Amino acid sequence: MPVTPTAKRALRHSRLRAVVNLRRKKAVKKAVDGYKSNPKPQGLSLAVSQIDRALKHHLIPKNKAARMKSQLSGLLAVASKPSSPGKTAAK
Repeated sequence: MPVTPTAKRALRHSRLRAVVNLRRKKAVKKAVDGYKSNPKPQGLSLAVSQIDRALKHHLIPKNKAARMKSQLSGLLAVASKPSSPGKTAAK
């Protein structure tokens, strides 16, 4: 446990930041999972916005954010591609 008053304040502050950071990370996860279950352009916009907010606050590394956004936009491209009418479903 902290002994000095400064260390006690630092502990309170770090616990508060941990709660805020966890809330932001959960918002990212919720937006990404929601988009993955139903890929639509509005969902992509929301997910990218949440990822950018987490990136701005240094909760995720920039390369991870770029990778996540790239994968999500690729998912939209696959979901919006129409299936070819000539093929039949495998049985």
